[in-house]
Amino acid sequence: MSGLTPFLQTELLSLSSEARRKHPEIKEAAERLSAILRSFKERPGYNIANELSKSEDALRPFVLACETKQVKLVTIAIGCIQKLISFHAIPETSVRTILRKLTDISVHGVEIQLKILQTVLPLLTNYRSVHDDVLAEALLICFRLQDSKIIVVNNTAAATLRQLVIFVFDKVTKEDAQEATDDEPKHDIELNSDDSITLRPCAKDAYYLFRDLCLLTNNEPPEFLRLSHLSKTFGLELIESVLTNHYALFREHKELSSLLRERVCPLIIKHFSEKHEFPQTMRLTRVVYILIKQFSEILVTECEIFLSMFVKILEPENPHWQRVLAMEIFRGVCGDPLLLCSIYRWYDRQGSSTNVFRDMITAFGRLATERPQLIGATQGGRDSIDHGTGASSYSLHGPGNTTFTNNDPNSPCLSASGSTMRIQCIDQLDKADPPSIPETYIFYLAAVCLNTIADGLAGFALPRFAAGSVRSVSTSTIKSVSNNNNNSEQQQPSSKNNSSDKSTIDANNNNGPVKRNELTLITDMANVAWPGLLAAMSFYLSANLDEELFQSTMRSYQNFTNVCGVLDLVVPRDAFLTNLCKNAIPAAPVLSSGLFSNKNTGSSTSIATTNSMSTMAIAYSDLPVQQQQVLANIVLSDKNLYSLRVLLNIAMFLGGVLGPSWYLILETLQQADFLLFNRPTPKGTTPGVREHQGPPSVRRTLSGTTTSVSTVTAQVNPVTDQPSTSQLMEADHIAIIHGSLNRLFENSRFLDDHAFNAFTIALCRLSSEASGLPSTQEDESLPSTKSSRAKIFNKTSFAIEKLRYISTLDMGRLINPDRDPGTWDLITTHLIATANYPVTPSTIRTQCCESIADIIITAMDFSLSEHKEPDEKLQIRLLTALNQCINYTPAKGDSPLFNNIDNHNNNNKTFTEVQRTGLDTLNKLLQTSGHSFTCGWGLIFEMIKHVTTAQQQQYYYYSTTTTEYDENNDYSNSEAKISSIHEEPAERASIDTTTSSLRTNSNYTTTATTTTTNQGTSKHQPSGLIKVAFASLQLICTDFLSLLSPDCLRQCIATLGAFGMQNEDVNISLTAIGLLWNLSDFIQTKRLHSTKSTLTKKTDSDQGDDDNNNEDEDEDSYDDVQSTMEDDDTPIEKHWLNIDQPLSSEKETTTLSILWMLLLLQLSHICTDPRPEVRNGANQTLFRTIMMNGSVLNQHLWSACIWEVLFPLLDAIKMSAIRAIRMMQQQEQEAKALSSSTKDQDRDASGFMLHHSRDTADKQWDETKVLVLTGLANIFRDFLSKLYVLPKFERAWSLILAHLEDSCLRSSQEVSLASIKSFQTIVSQQPTTEIDGGKKQDITSLWRSAWQSWLVIGENMVVQAPAKQDDNDDDDDGDEEKHHDDSTATRRIKELDSELHLLTLSLSSSSMAPISNDFSQEMLTAYVNMFTDLYKVISATFNLSDVESLLGVLKNVLVYSTSQQYRPDIDHLSPLQEAVLNVIQILDMDKPGIPPLVLRDLSEYMTLAFLNPQVAQQHHQQGGDDKSKLSPQQRRYSTVTYIALNKQTSEMVVELFQKHINNLSLYSEGVFERIIGAFGLPMKLKYDCPPSYKHGDDKTPLWKLATSGLLEVLRLGLEKLHSFGEDVPLNRFIGVWRTLVDIFHGSLLSPSTPPSNMTIEELDVDEHFDISVLSVIQNDIVIYLGEPRVPNELIKKLVDIVHQSSRLYYVDESNSHRKNNLESEEEIATKQLAIEDEDNVRYDRSGDIIGTTGTIVPVMKESFAYAALKTLFVLCSAEKQDHLEVRKRIARATIPILLERCETILRNYTADEPLLGRCPFPRVRKEEMLFFLRQSLDLQLQRDILLCKEEDKGTARQLLLSGPRGHLFYLYPTLCRMITCDDPTVVGLIRDCLQIAGTEIGLSTSPLPSSPSSSSSLSSITT
Repeated sequence: MSGLTPFLQTELLSLSSEARRKHPEIKEAAERLSAILRSFKERPGYNIANELSKSEDALRPFVLACETKQVKLVTIAIGCIQKLISFHAIPETSVRTILRKLTDISVHGVEIQLKILQTVLPLLTNYRSVHDDVLAEALLICFRLQDSKIIVVNNTAAATLRQLVIFVFDKVTKEDAQEATDDEPKHDIELNSDDSITLRPCAKDAYYLFRDLCLLTNNEPPEFLRLSHLSKTFGLELIESVLTNHYALFREHKELSSLLRERVCPLIIKHFSEKHEFPQTMRLTRVVYILIKQFSEILVTECEIFLSMFVKILEPENPHWQRVLAMEIFRGVCGDPLLLCSIYRWYDRQGSSTNVFRDMITAFGRLATERPQLIGATQGGRDSIDHGTGASSYSLHGPGNTTFTNNDPNSPCLSASGSTMRIQCIDQLDKADPPSIPETYIFYLAAVCLNTIADGLAGFALPRFAAGSVRSVSTSTIKSVSNNNNNSEQQQPSSKNNSSDKSTIDANNNNGPVKRNELTLITDMANVAWPGLLAAMSFYLSANLDEELFQSTMRSYQNFTNVCGVLDLVVPRDAFLTNLCKNAIPAAPVLSSGLFSNKNTGSSTSIATTNSMSTMAIAYSDLPVQQQQVLANIVLSDKNLYSLRVLLNIAMFLGGVLGPSWYLILETLQQADFLLFNRPTPKGTTPGVREHQGPPSVRRTLSGTTTSVSTVTAQVNPVTDQPSTSQLMEADHIAIIHGSLNRLFENSRFLDDHAFNAFTIALCRLSSEASGLPSTQEDESLPSTKSSRAKIFNKTSFAIEKLRYISTLDMGRLINPDRDPGTWDLITTHLIATANYPVTPSTIRTQCCESIADIIITAMDFSLSEHKEPDEKLQIRLLTALNQCINYTPAKGDSPLFNNIDNHNNNNKTFTEVQRTGLDTLNKLLQTSGHSFTCGWGLIFEMIKHVTTAQQQQYYYYSTTTTEYDENNDYSNSEAKISSIHEEPAERASIDTTTSSLRTNSNYTTTATTTTTNQGTSKHQPSGLIKVAFASLQLICTDFLSLLSPDCLRQCIATLGAFGMQNEDVNISLTAIGLLWNLSDFIQTKRLHSTKSTLTKKTDSDQGDDDNNNEDEDEDSYDDVQSTMEDDDTPIEKHWLNIDQPLSSEKETTTLSILWMLLLLQLSHICTDPRPEVRNGANQTLFRTIMMNGSVLNQHLWSACIWEVLFPLLDAIKMSAIRAIRMMQQQEQEAKALSSSTKDQDRDASGFMLHHSRDTADKQWDETKVLVLTGLANIFRDFLSKLYVLPKFERAWSLILAHLEDSCLRSSQEVSLASIKSFQTIVSQQPTTEIDGGKKQDITSLWRSAWQSWLVIGENMVVQAPAKQDDNDDDDDGDEEKHHDDSTATRRIKELDSELHLLTLSLSSSSMAPISNDFSQEMLTAYVNMFTDLYKVISATFNLSDVESLLGVLKNVLVYSTSQQYRPDIDHLSPLQEAVLNVIQILDMDKPGIPPLVLRDLSEYMTLAFLNPQVAQQHHQQGGDDKSKLSPQQRRYSTVTYIALNKQTSEMVVELFQKHINNLSLYSEGVFERIIGAFGLPMKLKYDCPPSYKHGDDKTPLWKLATSGLLEVLRLGLEKLHSFGEDVPLNRFIGVWRTLVDIFHGSLLSPSTPPSNMTIEELDVDEHFDISVLSVIQNDIVIYLGEPRVPNELIKKLVDIVHQSSRLYYVDESNSHRKNNLESEEEIATKQLAIEDEDNVRYDRSGDIIGTTGTIVPVMKESFAYAALKTLFVLCSAEKQDHLEVRKRIARATIPILLERCETILRNYTADEPLLGRCPFPRVRKEEMLFFLRQSLDLQLQRDILLCKEEDKGTARQLLLSGPRGHLFYLYPTLCRMITCDDPTVVGLIRDCLQIAGTEIGLSTSPLPSSPSSSSSLSSITT
């Protein structure tokens, strides 16, 4: 109310201002009201409007202002009154006053009049108590103003009047809603003479008002309104307005309905009987429409008159505008289905009444066909639908007449835009004359009326069949839906082909009889309407309609067809469907089946080959180009497309009642699907013109339907580059058709069983006609003749795809155990038969396969999701269907047809494809539902194994060819025997005799036809079924083993074995082997649990119910279980080991044992597969399986493993390898002979898949042999304790040793190495730790036999080595070797038990290969190392002969010379050398005779670094002749240096010699001599020795190491040698010293020259080393050299060696050295010294120089020469008094040489001094002279060493010479001659010598002092 006070105060201020002088009373009243308003403002909380409405003070100023009639004051007053009225601020008693004042001022201008009208309406609406005359007065004001000439006032007043009149009736409605009070005034009126009624105030006002309006309109005086006249048009408008807005009041109030009957209807009839102008007629028509629409129930007769009257108006003689008005009325009537039903019920159904409903339809149809040329209709009604304008180029639907109306504006058409009025005639109230009406408007109205009639019937009838759901049938297809009577996703009616079956409808509705009556009424109406509707609609569909009208017509067509369908009106329904199907597909001749069956010209494809196949579907790609082009040019117009949409909607709605009619619809949809979605680009057209392969998306069309962007390749407008409008519309249609087509089949799940079966039968019939398969499900109600439509498909069959879809969608129905399985059998049988039908097109066959798979998978998934566990019947049903796919058997009736076609067609590929589908499906079933299978496992294994059987049959031709090829080859006897091994399995061990059904010739034979296959194309390509089937088998073995029974496990093993031996896929074979491993683990685990459960039961029976078990007891129970498994005494019978024999009902543990053995046998079969990858994997798995489970195997299982699996396997692999290699060799020879060998093949001549590292078959088989040997060895090692107790273990031991010997000696390097390692593996186990003590001796005997085998291997591996190295061997040697091999093999076989001969075919002489001659160093190393393990067991019985044999083998192995590769052995020992030394070290040296043998061989090893191995052997045999010494450059054998071996053995010899130095055998057997010779050999070579290092830290030369070792041995050995005395044979004794002297000769006088890269310091070091050797000779050796047993010549030879070492220079008389000043003195001396002949050294000029002036060249080692010279003096000296006799003997041998040397020095010096004159004497000669003289001064000889001549005996000369200074007396003459020399030092020393001599004889009492110079010189020289 806050807005009221300011407004009033403002207006009152204005009002006071205007009236302050002329009208003071107004000012006073205004001021008073202002004061009141201010007082209210000061008292908040009061409602101002309520306070003002209590008195008239608020109204007084404004009433006074209205009385003044001044415009300004009146304007202000009216505005304030409006404000007060709107706030309800005036009392109701003042309403009449206000109305009077308004009446008074209504004469003023327009503005005042408009304000009056604005005031009256709120006045009456806010104050509802206005009745009677007050109401009449208010209405009178408006009526008067409505008569104004001013248009705005007139219109405003008319509008106000309409509102007021409506308000009056609104008040009646509110009054009726309120209960009447006692004080409410009442008014009685008389309706007729017999009836009266009491009215309440509002009802009374309404009654009188409406009556007066009727009277005034009919030009009669009113009774309530004080009006004199009212225009008819306005009166009719008011009447219409009241009836339109309050028709319910007229139905409820008897007084008002009586007015209709008594006043309105006569008024209308009266006026229609007269000719009126357009305004009156139009308004009368509107009133009539309201009466018919709203009051037909109370005005039945009147409405009949009105409708009949309008039907007559439709006749052509009536004015056009009047006919249009009538049609507009009929459009409204027809749009009300209830009204139509009422009309039919009231009139047509009554025999006495007019047939209004039928007359209406007849009139509409007659009207529609009046002028067909105006709407472009054709006579036949087909041309515009079926044909375009003749497209010349291919597009999606062609660019012809694809739109609904022609683009030409002058062409006749019927469209919503050109044939309608923007405002219909009946609504043009402002027109005084008839408007301009299009000529075709009336035809448009007729079409709309017909459509609405059909829609009305549908809207009334169809919802009754939708379970209460009223959804539009065509919501996805109709752009604008005006009613809710259509439904695209309704459930199908449940009524069947029986019109009396309405029980479902009655059950779902409460008022059953009422509804039934209504449906009967609708049925009657439809029967009456369908002929006219079909004729009229067909005519309109042939006309040129626009899109909207065509869609509306088609929608109505659809609805009425649905009505006929749900009401079971078969004839009308089929008539409408037939017409619709014809409209949906263009009637092109090319789409008839006769065209293709009769036209084959120019095409290479024969479509119809037999009568039975004449109706087969034709693949688009098989058509000639011309026919493809014809198909490509077929145009589907928009009308065709929309007809398809309608057909789909009808089919979706009537699916439950169509029955046999489904075939007609499905055939049409099939052709539409091809033309729209599967029509490919024709041959010869440009790619990219049409690439549509799927449903396009929809895009926004012109009418505004919102969808997604199209993916259709639309034609582009050449001007705008935008898709045309028609193409966008086409995209809409195609997408919607695709969606509807999908929904049609989705809704099939709502069909009842009978309807679904009918639907399925129709699809099967459609599919059968496409594939040519005879249909057995044709409905009797269908015509027997075939369809005239051609069956053309692109890639897939429409019918089969939909069969798959509905089956998977409604799987619950198909597999429901409570329902008849007929539909399931129908679908699956049809699909499988179609897939296996020989002439079925390949693409359809593929589709059938995919459909079968989807259906079966879906069935299982659905069953599990619904029931958790599938029914066993369902399992069998599914597996049976799959079995039919994999191994199809035609039905009895179809077999002849299948067989006849098979004679002309190859169906291998067909069956392969179907089989692949079945196997894929089986795999998916197992993946998703395998855990739920409770039965059918045997059938599953049969299906899987069937693939391998087919594959074996596929390769049967090759296998038999290979066998024939083998038999025809001219092999030797042995080769023929090898071939017969596999041809006669009865004579082989169990590996070849069991599981014969799984073994094929191809498993053991290499594919001999591979060469042929490589040259040409193979006829049998891999089918791929193996891989598919194996996936299922793999899944079973990984996830479902626990579900299998024992016999199913047997089948599983057999199937795995078959897959392991299949030849198609190597990876599958390998995986199958791995699965066998898993299965083995499963069986053993199950066996363990079974034994445990048995033991538990036994324990429970013994101990009772005792549950207190602890962990210790659990462990004990586990041990008990294991021992129980081992103690199982049930033998394994051989006949049980047949994989094809079902398992008998043995006890569980025995059954599991048999299963495990069958598994091993399957693995053993695969172990001989021709493919290396497969057989190697099988071998690994086999041995791993046995190793893993060996601990729980009992004696019977072990026996079966050994004799039925392992040994047969070993022999079979060897024989297979021999056969494969020989076959490969022969094929290579043939290939070379034919010159047809191909290069760069992945396989070799024998058909083996080759790896780049194994380029021959023998290398591949070597790998397999290695695996087998290794596996066997591991088994014998780990389970010896279990094997030993077997009854025939000795035979097994002998057999394994025989095989190992053969593999070692007669195999490749790889196999030989593996054999040795296997041998070592076996003997590495220490048996005494596992076998009871009582059996230790037996075990030792086994190891002794192993030692014998080791020895055989060692002796035979070196038999060929010498023969190979001698290039001049003759053929006799080869024959001898072969004879040796044969004898060895024969001996070994004879040693074996005769029962083992079947297992030793590979060991026979005919099969045996020659002994290898290229053993690797690695193999030899392993061979030697193996002895260590052997020796641990046999050491106690290892005698001397064994040691000799051992050492002989070791020596031969060590020098084995034909290995391909050797390890470097300079810094470190090679593995073989190290192994040999390790073996020698472990020998028991405490046993007599062993140390000499060992030292003998070790000494021989020391020489290997310097000699050829064979020369070294001869060297020792011949006593170490010097001729055996060879330099490294001269040795043939240089690959192995043996340097590290020399160093190592040198240390070992010294150490071992020291330990056994007291062993007489070392000396008596010449071992000591050999040791000395071995050390001496490098000493002789000296600088010619090979380098002692390459990368090591120890750089000591070999000759130094040997010298040190020799001296170490000599220090002890010589003493021991002499201590034994005569015990050592003389020849051995002399041999030692001869060897030793020879060594010193070679060492001290070595002809080798130092390397040029040696430094002076290094040379000095070597020189001093030689000096140390002289020292040892002087101090340690000489004392033994002088023993009486030593020959004098050896002593002299040693002294001569020292003498030769003492030479200091030589004379070079040539001048060559002067010409080459670049060479140093040392180099020249070295060269000359190297040239000298060692036999002529003593007789060089330096020994007898007489007067020479030649160049004196000093030797390199002056210090060594001086040391040697001094040694000569020491050997003669009497300084040492021990061993006097020995020393005297040495001195006697030395003194002649020494004196001769001294005399030569003196004589040469005397002779050369005069020749030199004043030239200085050479340094070396002078120093030599001085050294000699000083040593002579110091020397005191031993007595009696200087022998005299016989004549001097007893003389003084003898006395002087035998004394200590005898040497001076001997040299006295020479010394005297030198006294005259010029060198004072020499003269002084000579004088000293003479003085000493004089003193010796007593001529001088004291020696002369030596001069200082001479003393210093002497000391320097001595140093």
